[in-house]
Amino acid sequence: MAPQTASFSGTWQGKDNNASTLSLKLTQMGSKVTGTYCYITQGGNRIDCADDDKPNVLGSVKNNVATISFDSNFGAVNGQATLKLEGSALRWTMTRTPVNGEYYAPEHFDLSKEDVPAGATTRLLQTAKFTLFVRNNCGAFLKPCEDVLYNGVRNSDNTTISLKGKTLQDSANNVTGAEFHNGNIIYRVDYQPPGLVVMQGTKVLVNQPAKWLN
Repeated sequence: MAPQTASFSGTWQGKDNNASTLSLKLTQMGSKVTGTYCYITQGGNRIDCADDDKPNVLGSVKNNVATISFDSNFGAVNGQATLKLEGSALRWTMTRTPVNGEYYAPEHFDLSKEDVPAGATTRLLQTAKFTLFVRNNCGAFLKPCEDVLYNGVRNSDNTTISLKGKTLQDSANNVTGAEFHNGNIIYRVDYQPPGLVVMQGTKVLVNQPAKWLN
C-alpha cells in the first residue's frame, strides 16, 4: 500500500519581510489540485487576486509536491510554480514567469495553513489608505453572523491589524456591514456604499469611501 500523503486542500497564508502577502485557496482531488492565488505587494498598490474566486491555479500532485500553472489578474498567463509541503508549512517556488501581460507573484514564499471554517466567505476592499479583508465565518458574505474576521493593511507602511467582530443588520435583518472593536476604538465596515469608519468614542478617526476588489 502506498504511503498516505498530506493534502494541499485548504487556505494557506504567508507574509514576508517586506509585508507582501500571499494567499492560496486550494482543493485537492486525488492527484489534481485547483484553486486561487492572491498576492498583495507594494504597500497594497498591487493586488493580483482572482476575480470572484474564479480558479486561476491548476496542477498535479506527486510525493507531496504540486506542480501548478497560474494566471495573473493583470493579463499574464501560464506561469508555473511548485508547491512543496514541509510539515505544516507550504513553500511556493516560481519556476516560470507568466507571459503575455503584466503579473505580480513572488519567486519564493513560505505559507502556513489557516484554520478557516467550511463555507466561510471573504471579500476584499480598498480605501485611499487601507486594504481590507473581511471574512464571514458563518457562510455567505451577507449572512448575519457573530463571527466575522477583519484584516486591515495600512498601505503607507504595511502595518496590519486583525480583529474579530460581527455583522450589522437593519430593521429587516439585512446585513449592512460589520463592526469590530479594538479596546475603545470601533472599526465599522459599510457594505453599500462601501466604506471604512473608525471611531474612538464620539471622535471620528477615519472616514473613507472604499471600493470592492472582488
